[in-house]
Amino acid sequence: MGQLQKNASRIKNILEGNYTGKSKVQSGYKKKKEEYLEGDIWEENGKTWTINNGIKQTVSKLDAVREFLNMPLSCPECGRRMKKRLDKKFWRLRRKCFDCVIEEDTQRMIDGTFKEYEKQIITQNVVSWIKDMEIAIAEYVKDANSERFITEDGQKEDWSGGRTDEELNGMLTKQLDEFKEKAKKYIDNEEK
Repeated sequence: MGQLQKNASRIKNILEGNYTGKSKVQSGYKKKKEEYLEGDIWEENGKTWTINNGIKQTVSKLDAVREFLNMPLSCPECGRRMKKRLDKKFWRLRRKCFDCVIEEDTQRMIDGTFKEYEKQIITQNVVSWIKDMEIAIAEYVKDANSERFITEDGQKEDWSGGRTDEELNGMLTKQLDEFKEKAKKYIDNEEK
């Protein structure tokens, strides 16, 4: 195929409105191309892909977290716009707007079930805090052991306060157990 034929083929394609048409014949490797539709999910080169609103994009592991944290424009319960300062906070806590939470809590007070609900929330917070402290104690004890150094002249320096891991763990666990007992007494007194 000569240069004249290539030019003629290109002009023909332009006149027919086929602006991306090929004017040259080639042979060799041809990549298999798959067409995907809106909402399809597929794996390509070790990544997961999807088409959302006509745009090809990767599917991240954090998409579910983003979806959970994104606050909608209106409350799913009452349909009111969520534009108040406290709406964002209560969306994350209770998945509804501030006004719905106030109405719900007011209804609990009228019904006489608010004290029980309040106690349940406080108990959940205390249990969660205790779990966090148990993890923090384990990490602190592990890191305290790493605060022992050898200087350039070969002397050992101990920055852990002179306690062994067992002593440190025992002391912190004892304090946490005392807090657990106080919290249990407080919760038991609230039941009465």
